[in-house]
Amino acid sequence: MKTISQHSETSMCGDIATLSLLLLLLLGLSDVLVVATNVDLITSCSKSRPSCLLYNITDSYEDPLKVSSFTALAGLQELVIRNSALRRIPKDLLEHAPHLKRLLMHNCGLNILTSRDFDSSQGLKVLNLQQNSIFTLTENVFRALRQTLEELYLRHNAIRILHYRAFAGLQKLKYLDANHNGINSLTAGMFDELINLEYMDLSYNQIEMIGSGTFGKNLKLSSIILSNNKFRVFEPNSFSHLPHLKLLDLSNTNLEDLHLQTVDFLQLSESGLKSCHLAGGVVRLMAANNSLKGLDITDKLSVQEIQMQGNLLESLDDFQGMLNLQKLDVSHNRLTRLKSSVEKFFYMELPNLEQLNMAWNHLRNLSNQDFLIMTKLSTLDLGNNHLFELAIESLEPLKSLHYLHIEGNHLMEFDVVNLKKSHALLQEISLGNNDWDEAYQQNISAKLQEQQIKALKERSSGATLNASLSKEVVLQIPLSSQYGEMQRLVGVSGIHPYWTLKDILALATLIIVLIILLLQFWNILQEEQCCRRSANRNAGDAEPLVHNNSAF
Repeated sequence: MKTISQHSETSMCGDIATLSLLLLLLLGLSDVLVVATNVDLITSCSKSRPSCLLYNITDSYEDPLKVSSFTALAGLQELVIRNSALRRIPKDLLEHAPHLKRLLMHNCGLNILTSRDFDSSQGLKVLNLQQNSIFTLTENVFRALRQTLEELYLRHNAIRILHYRAFAGLQKLKYLDANHNGINSLTAGMFDELINLEYMDLSYNQIEMIGSGTFGKNLKLSSIILSNNKFRVFEPNSFSHLPHLKLLDLSNTNLEDLHLQTVDFLQLSESGLKSCHLAGGVVRLMAANNSLKGLDITDKLSVQEIQMQGNLLESLDDFQGMLNLQKLDVSHNRLTRLKSSVEKFFYMELPNLEQLNMAWNHLRNLSNQDFLIMTKLSTLDLGNNHLFELAIESLEPLKSLHYLHIEGNHLMEFDVVNLKKSHALLQEISLGNNDWDEAYQQNISAKLQEQQIKALKERSSGATLNASLSKEVVLQIPLSSQYGEMQRLVGVSGIHPYWTLKDILALATLIIVLIILLLQFWNILQEEQCCRRSANRNAGDAEPLVHNNSAF
């Protein structure tokens, strides 16, 4: 028994020693996994290629990034680093790339930029630091790039503090993207030195005010995206001095009253607008889901497309005279008639209108003159109104009609026999959910089929018109060819910037060792239990012999 106990204790001590040694090895391995990487550029970058892609590399303040084979950087023009843990700009690497033009650090955990980070990269034209953890831009932080930088990408960071001279001296900058940050204010004069700036994206921030002098010196601005901010103050004519303004996006903000000059593409959807005044003109206006009862545009001849679905319109008087209007969506409003309410106008003068969506309004009847000056109309949506009758004569001027939607009304009958005669180009009509019975519906569908017109019984309201609109009104962001190539190289990754490949290996090793420890502990418990059973069995066998001897 004493021998068994001693063996068990010896075995347990040996196991504990083994586990301790294993744990020490693990700790040592972990230390190896988190030290800075020595990047071998011969295998990572080719001398013959002007670009280089690095990923899963690690740096720290205690162990700076080490770079070998500097000759591989001699002709490097583009450097892409992604999915790494580099909390600062790798200056040692940049110092040996004298001809670098484009630098992209995507998803690398950068949190601080200093004014000396780019001293050795004074030839940079494109700097992309998106999806990092930068929280502030200090004074003159890009001072070394004043003579060359043309594109700066800071999207998806945590920037909350912008020094009013953060962009000082960047006179060649054309493209600035800082969307998805926490910027809440724009100090007066912050952008004054960006005299060549053409494109600015500050969407998805917390900006509360745009003053008349915010972009006072940026006379070349053509695209401004300020959507998804929290404007409380938007001074009238803030952009009146911009002669080249093509795109302005103010959607998803808190604007109630807007005064602007001329802009080609104006996006105002879901901004809480109650009034909109354009002293000049607009080519495309997207103002869906607001509280607009009207629209004040001085230059009506400039308008080609308007989307105002989901507002409070009760008449189309403000659209009278838009002779070049081609697409109009006023669905989900409060319209009761199509013609103008002004006595001197008996019909709407929209000679170039091609698509008209008036679904989900309160239309009750249509006269023979409503479509008199809409001879180019090809798509007409009158679905889900309160029409009790629709005479073929009222649609007769629409010689170019291809698609007609009249479902969801209160029609008792509809003359489809002569429909094809007056509308030779008609291809599709939706007429379900009216007040006729199923038999009449089937009869109409059969007659339409004979005329080779597609009959739809059910359809999503405005689907045809909205689909055609959305294809042509997609926001085209003017990305440069260089940035497009960098995006292609980077791709999309869900790896957190602080989790590199070594971190993952270290975690996997920890899990494996933990499993081994649990198994060893289980074996020790099993051996201890086995020894106890053996000792109890031996004691039980010896006890009766003692009693028998006492009997003699």
